[in-house]
Amino acid sequence: MGNLSKQLAIYISLLLCCTPYTMIATFFPGIATSRGIPYWLIGAIFSADPASGLITSLLLGKYMIKLGRKNIILSSLGFSAMSMLVLAPIEVVSTGLMLGLSFSSRIFAGIAAGCVMTAGDSVFVSDYPDDVDTMVGRLEAAIGLGLIIGPLIGMIMFLGNLLIELLAFGVLLIMIIPVISKMLGEFRDYVVDNTEMNSLELLCKPKVTLDLGMNAALLVSFGFLIPTLELHLLDLGLSQWLMSLCFIFLTFSYSFFCFFGSKIFEKLDDRNTIFIGTMVIALGFLMLSPWQVIFPKTLSIILLSLPILGLGQAMIYLPTYPHMIKASHEIYGYSKDDILTDSLSGLSNMACNVGEIIGPLISGVLISIIGFEYTGTIIAFAFALYGIVYLFGSGLFKKWTSRRKAITPALSMKMVFPEDEEKVLS
Repeated sequence: MGNLSKQLAIYISLLLCCTPYTMIATFFPGIATSRGIPYWLIGAIFSADPASGLITSLLLGKYMIKLGRKNIILSSLGFSAMSMLVLAPIEVVSTGLMLGLSFSSRIFAGIAAGCVMTAGDSVFVSDYPDDVDTMVGRLEAAIGLGLIIGPLIGMIMFLGNLLIELLAFGVLLIMIIPVISKMLGEFRDYVVDNTEMNSLELLCKPKVTLDLGMNAALLVSFGFLIPTLELHLLDLGLSQWLMSLCFIFLTFSYSFFCFFGSKIFEKLDDRNTIFIGTMVIALGFLMLSPWQVIFPKTLSIILLSLPILGLGQAMIYLPTYPHMIKASHEIYGYSKDDILTDSLSGLSNMACNVGEIIGPLISGVLISIIGFEYTGTIIAFAFALYGIVYLFGSGLFKKWTSRRKAITPALSMKMVFPEDEEKVLS
């Protein structure tokens, strides 16, 4: 099988492993609240997904060279299938057993996502070094497509027999594993130059740490929205179908900007794109809440916030991984080999998992205490604050000021006043 087949197999695996994440967001919070489960515990259940993904990413960053990228991608489909099969009977079991099955399902889903994202990132960055932005954009578009399809499938399942349909989805994932294995074909041998490097060493590099913080912040925004957006929209009187369409609107916006925005974002410096993205997300959360000091509480403002959030999320995610590789190579002197890409891929997904853990917990606890509006406003100001930290910590502000200093003398040398011109002519 050729490169196109391998890429398609990874895209399909990403899509199938990400679909369950938003799929359950359309029906699980409603089922859980009907059983008397509090918001904070719903948030904890959703946080189990990234918590297991965090551990998976940490381990894969170190052991991927031994396990093999192909085996890891195929394993992701198996774990994703297990997450569906375990979740299937939640409507027909006791509340206690439902909680146990829900946590188990999210743990398996987190392992699946950690496997496919860490291995997929590593393959695309190491095998296509001259086209990293485009490959990462396509990867995120595949993830976004899975997040778009999820709410639709979730609503169809909820309207039908949830038990049978979740079982059928799990079996389908198992059946597709041999097909994906054939499409992936054989992987090339590893290229290893950084034999003494470890992930902790990279984690301590300031520029890398700032980018990892951006990944974590990005997934805080996702983790905040997944378990709470349904309930926020239902409070506004939206039907289940319209609420699902809002999920699709958000994820479609993110996928659209990931797929088509990579070429536009390339024109900007990576750090410019990331900084602007944080400010765009801050604006989006102020509108989503909405913060009524500025925005009226209308459905149109809330709906407009969704594509704004999608744009900001794409502006943060697309440049961070390539910028980490660039900084590691150009600033810290690491060779561009598979060990570097595996380590950064593992750290990147680890940071994303940390954000996914924090997001649902913040949403569950703070919304219960101060409500959605003030919680969303706090998150908006937190994004703006981290954007300012990134502005100075990444050296972007220094670059802006040095460029301005370089431009000012050049302009003054070119500027010739009329009296000076007369002196030159005489």
